[in-house]
Amino acid sequence: MPSTILPAIAILTGTFISGASLSNCWFSLPIFLATLTPATVPSTLDSFALLQSYADPIFPLTTLATTLLHWTHAYRVYSASGDEWVGYACAGAATLCIIPFSIAVIFPTVGKIEAVQKRVEGKKADKEDEVEEVRGLLRSWNSQHMVRGLFPLIGAVIGALALAREL
Repeated sequence: MPSTILPAIAILTGTFISGASLSNCWFSLPIFLATLTPATVPSTLDSFALLQSYADPIFPLTTLATTLLHWTHAYRVYSASGDEWVGYACAGAATLCIIPFSIAVIFPTVGKIEAVQKRVEGKKADKEDEVEEVRGLLRSWNSQHMVRGLFPLIGAVIGALALAREL
């Protein structure tokens, strides 16, 4: 039986990715939305851009590493006995879904947010319409990001169930 270290690390990193993503939805974005006024639109968008800049280098690499951990263990289990490898392969696939979901769903919303940021850069929002536009975009991003945060959690749960069956 292959070592259980790889799936254990994959489960931990998957839950880390999910927790970090969901904490943005539960804590950061509600604060942005609660303090959004015509005067704070530029600073709110700057804060959102800063949040993105911190996450951008971490999440894709961590997602790929977690997926590779699941798939490496799936290959090791398959090579050793041919049993119970499918759960690990599915855990990796579920985790990896975060990337195409981000590209197809979240990137367009981020592009719209960045366009508004460029439009209002250096000035306060003139109209309540701009505040509502930003509020709507941030709410959309928040909902999409919540869904995105579930993919690594699903992968971690599938990986944990596969590990429990293997033990």
